[in-house]
Amino acid sequence: MVTHHLVKIIKRAERERLEQQAAEGAGLQASPRREARELAARVKEWVTEVERARPVRLQELRLELGWPEIGEDGLTVQAVRDSVGSEK
Repeated sequence: MVTHHLVKIIKRAERERLEQQAAEGAGLQASPRREARELAARVKEWVTEVERARPVRLQELRLELGWPEIGEDGLTVQAVRDSVGSEK
């Protein structure tokens, strides 16, 4: 018996369509990676903002609670709001 092997002929338009589908599939695989990078950058930005605001917020809390602060020379200074100075 003679066995014939069929060969499929792919026309140019079909080949281009298949290449486009393959390219779109590769783009879908890259997008979750891109989204993860964008999310990581956003979280890093948030952390940086919180770290920058932290000393100011701690000073505000100390003023509200009346806790002592350590001055530049190492001495304890009472954190008190100056109501007279703020009115000026």
